[in-house]
Amino acid sequence: MRPEVTELLRVARDLPVVISTGHADGHEVRLLVDEVVRLDVPRLMLNQPANPMTGLSCKDLVEVAAAEQVWTEQTALTRLLGYQDWTDFADVLSLLPRVVCSSDLGQPSQMDIADWLTWNQKAHSDAGLASERVIDITHTGPLKMLSL
Repeated sequence: MRPEVTELLRVARDLPVVISTGHADGHEVRLLVDEVVRLDVPRLMLNQPANPMTGLSCKDLVEVAAAEQVWTEQTALTRLLGYQDWTDFADVLSLLPRVVCSSDLGQPSQMDIADWLTWNQKAHSDAGLASERVIDITHTGPLKMLSL
């Protein structure tokens, strides 16, 4: 781990911030998770782990996201762009602890907010998510991650 990353994590440990992995590769994400756990940093967001740069499947994330301070972002965009198959997408939403469901939309070529809300409801239903789980991944969980 680079010393400046370790120093940033030490600072983040005492601040009300969420560290995000960004679009790091899978190996870098694992190293960062290990350091976050070692230093007891309270919040780390695995940013779009299914994107091609990172390449982490739900099976990978079961281990990577096991620590209580690690949150997994599941975006609609990774599914819409074909970076993630339906089964993996649904498994992340239903099986992993501490998931934050987001769109990552905003590109002119993608759907608008109203269409995403409809798409998202259907995705949650098709994944068999209970209403409590939907509330957790869309509201309660993100607020807890932000400590609000």
